[in-house]
Amino acid sequence: MFILMGKANLFIPDSHSLKDKRMVIKSLGEKLKYKYKLSFAETGEHHKWQRTEIGIAAVSREYTYLEVLENMVKYFILDNYPVEILDWDFEIIKK
Repeated sequence: MFILMGKANLFIPDSHSLKDKRMVIKSLGEKLKYKYKLSFAETGEHHKWQRTEIGIAAVSREYTYLEVLENMVKYFILDNYPVEILDWDFEIIKK
């Protein structure tokens, strides 16, 4: 069994309030959970209205699937949301 886990720090330039930020994060989380069947949480930067830290995790029997999934998630975020990725720190571990 392999586990993909990590965090990403995002900048949301079009957000002008915490409400704007929450709308983006809620939509992002719901779509990632539905489309890719992974776990998602906002894990940091709760008080800043243009920055957020998200945590993502997924489990698979195949290492290569998780490598591909990581890239698919990254490009899904960039292609569908008005955000910039400031930091992308993910790893795949074997359990």
